[in-house]
Amino acid sequence: MTQVVDARTGQPPRPLSVIAEDGKELTADALLLVQARAADPIENAVPIDTPRRRKA
Repeated sequence: MTQVVDARTGQPPRPLSVIAEDGKELTADALLLVQARAADPIENAVPIDTPRRRKA
C-alpha cells in the first residue's frame, strides 16, 4: 500500500479539495480527465474513458 505523508512530520496531509472557479467544491463525479497538448485550447481536449464515466 502506498501512502502520502508530510516529509517533515510523517503525518498524512489534510484532505485536498478541488475548488471550481465559482468557489464551489467539486466532487469526484464533477471532474473529467481529458487528454490535450499543452498548447491546445481546452475545447479541443478529448475525454478519457474511465470506469466511473462508463458507469454513468
